[in-house]
Amino acid sequence: MHMRTRWVDIAHDINVKSDREPKFSDLVCFVNKMSQTASSMYATDIVRDNQSRSSGHDTHVKSDSFVNTKVTTLTTHTGSECAKFERKCICCSGKCKELGDCKAYIDMPLSERRKFVAIRKLCFNCLKGRHMSVSCKMSKQCNVPECQGKHHLLLHCWVKPESDRTAFQPSVNCATTKDSLLKAYLGIIPVKITGMNGNTCETYALIDDGADKSLCDERLLKKLGQPGKPVDFKITTVNSSGSSVSGSEVNLRVQSASGSDVLDLKKVWSVKRLPVNARSAATAESIRRFPHLADIHIPRLMSSDVMLLIGTDAPEAHIPIEVRAGDGHQPYAVRTRLGWAIRGPLPAEDSLNDVNINFGHSSDVILQQQLERMWTADFNDVMHCAKPSMSLEDMKAMKIMESSLEDGHYVMGLSWRDDEVSMPNNIVLAHICLQQLKKKLSREPMLHEQYTATVSDYIEKGYAKEISHGETTDLTWYLPHHPVTNDNKPGKVRVVFDCAAKFKACH
Repeated sequence: MHMRTRWVDIAHDINVKSDREPKFSDLVCFVNKMSQTASSMYATDIVRDNQSRSSGHDTHVKSDSFVNTKVTTLTTHTGSECAKFERKCICCSGKCKELGDCKAYIDMPLSERRKFVAIRKLCFNCLKGRHMSVSCKMSKQCNVPECQGKHHLLLHCWVKPESDRTAFQPSVNCATTKDSLLKAYLGIIPVKITGMNGNTCETYALIDDGADKSLCDERLLKKLGQPGKPVDFKITTVNSSGSSVSGSEVNLRVQSASGSDVLDLKKVWSVKRLPVNARSAATAESIRRFPHLADIHIPRLMSSDVMLLIGTDAPEAHIPIEVRAGDGHQPYAVRTRLGWAIRGPLPAEDSLNDVNINFGHSSDVILQQQLERMWTADFNDVMHCAKPSMSLEDMKAMKIMESSLEDGHYVMGLSWRDDEVSMPNNIVLAHICLQQLKKKLSREPMLHEQYTATVSDYIEKGYAKEISHGETTDLTWYLPHHPVTNDNKPGKVRVVFDCAAKFKACH
């Protein structure tokens, strides 16, 4: 029982710190560690003590009788032998790390995906634990705005049931027929991305003419091992206006999957997940029927994720080099520096029986906005001014900076805490330090020569100049100086000004 209790603690730490369920390999490591501990000399001593206690206080029992105590230990094979026990994907029997990354599962219709999870009694939120989504310890995996259900994004129902439509009375109804159902290519191309640390990753990229900023998926940064600078920004889409997002800012290098031209993307912002699927990407097999696109080669990648969106802030990726167009209702191709981007619709017989609705509007929105406005006006505890206020010292420093402009250049004065500053005359301290320096240089002629050359160089370059007694002001402070040498730089002497020298408790 005590071993089970310790395993519960370790499994809980794995779940909380790593945000995943414990694996069989974790249990193997735990049992192996405990078996080694049980077979150590310290564990043997404990067994001896327990046996001595159980035998009572028999003084005639010799201590040598416990030397040959047998200790049974259990161990498991670790290392390369554990590779045969690696868990395979329950959907495609491949090496997919998670069910949400399995291409076969993603390509299923929504009803089959839900049925697959229900039959295998998986969690609707994390898709991997045999527990209910209500008790799932992972955060909500569906990032669709205004969705209150705790489920995975792949299990989100984009079309509300008939009962919900009647209750909320949406003002926009989306309906399709089989003849009008179309699949459109969005200009998704396979690319190879390289981070600043040299790591590479193959994925799909969307050339989006309607985005003014390049974005990437957080999973891409994890695969590249690329750290970024934290950044907060707002994204406006068709169903959200100015939603705040926290991400990272990175620089990436992208090139076509064939490895031709290389483009540098500056200041790419990361989001939790890009709402784009590779099913909207063209393949060589799907465009072969069109004569004007039949000879275009599109590389196939192992990954099915679109983890990069290239906006118009990278115009070199959008410049068309060649354009191929067919009839009015056929897809067209644009060759860019990153490869061929296929855009346009396909006939209905090649389409999938699912659509993505990115805009939903309810007639109760106006009432909801009025309620939110009322609540905001009555119970708003947030400061309306987002600009941080300046302290008195900051305003004083800003005033000094604004009044220090002379002939188009800034001549900054010292920003004193008090305008009336009184400093003692520390010339006595300067004379004492000068006498000590004089004695030191007189004992070392070589140092004297080098120190004199350094000071003369300061004067020649204008770093220092000689002033008369009349040029000093009431606010005058004398800085003692002394030479400093470095054994790694022989023949070089540096003059150090002692700005921390104190005189009468002032410095």
